[in-house]
Amino acid sequence: MEQEQEEHTTTTTTTTTTSKNVSKNQIKKQIKRQLMLEERPARRAAERERKKLKKAELKKQKQKNNQQQPTQSSAEEQQDRKSTVIFPSVVALDCRFDDKMSEKEIISLDRQIAHSYSINRKANVQFESLLCTSFNGRLSERFVKNDSQYLKWKSVQFTSQSLDDIVSRRNTGVESTGETSSSSSSSSSQDKEKMEIAINQDGHHPREEDTPQDPPKNVIYLTADSENVLTCIEPNKVYVIGALVDRNRYKNLCLDLAVQHNFQHAQLPINQYFSQLKTRKVLTVNQVLEILVSYLDNQDWEKAFERVIPSRKL
Repeated sequence: MEQEQEEHTTTTTTTTTTSKNVSKNQIKKQIKRQLMLEERPARRAAERERKKLKKAELKKQKQKNNQQQPTQSSAEEQQDRKSTVIFPSVVALDCRFDDKMSEKEIISLDRQIAHSYSINRKANVQFESLLCTSFNGRLSERFVKNDSQYLKWKSVQFTSQSLDDIVSRRNTGVESTGETSSSSSSSSSQDKEKMEIAINQDGHHPREEDTPQDPPKNVIYLTADSENVLTCIEPNKVYVIGALVDRNRYKNLCLDLAVQHNFQHAQLPINQYFSQLKTRKVLTVNQVLEILVSYLDNQDWEKAFERVIPSRKL
């Protein structure tokens, strides 16, 4: 009993001593801290609400901006269309070289074709349409897998048929067969008709005495290996670009194809303006197309080359 009383006395004394040692300032701080702890849930809830309102406001503003942007883009696009000139010729990209490229080169060609489409669409003077022939294999698979938007491209037709098959069927009056794809069935038929008219300038089937061996006068295969030089770009022609990324491995490949199928062939007139070109004269697909549309815009080959080929290579 005496021991319990002694312990109680000791505890009371310690508590009293501790209370006496705490200053008023410290007590105020303790009270303030206690209040802050009690108010913390309410403050956090208020902060969450402020963030929620701010996020909603930003989303609302973003939606408003997005609604305004298409209107502006549409107006600009309509204005651009009014000032755009359509040149009545077709550019065909011959994609038959799938087996001659590495996977890395297929990826590069994919980008070059997409870039070519963009170049023609943005040009002041545009080719009437683009046609990708022999569109199959790894190149086609890559487009389907990674760039499904290509089906919405305007004035572009993709076909699994080869260029020579299309020309041969047209010359013999046989209805063309094979898979084609474009932004719509109507545009597909329009592009097909444009292609056929370009191959046969008068737009009619050839005479009975014509044979498949007759060289198509309106198909010109562009290749750096040709001895012929392209002097100008004419209407109602099909200008063919070999869709090949080969790092200059396959010399005369496109030229041999053109000769084999009786296509006319020519090289761009680079030598006439830049005979001392520092690098090889083999250009990428999109560079060739950009040179062509640049020439259409100003009718000046030298300016077209200077615009496309980097100055360090001239």
